[in-house]
Amino acid sequence: MKTKEIREKGIVNFGKLMQNDSKLVVLEGIFDAILNKEKSCLVLNNQYQKLEEA
Repeated sequence: MKTKEIREKGIVNFGKLMQNDSKLVVLEGIFDAILNKEKSCLVLNNQYQKLEEA
């Protein structure tokens, strides 16, 4: 699928999502995840090390 087709399909689907409050909440979470490059990590480095050892 070409970029133009993907963009047009996205616009149509976005319009559908805007009509449903519960889907808007999910969409907001997706946007937050995409736009927030730096978030605090919930797993500490030493916890990663323990996982790798296991």
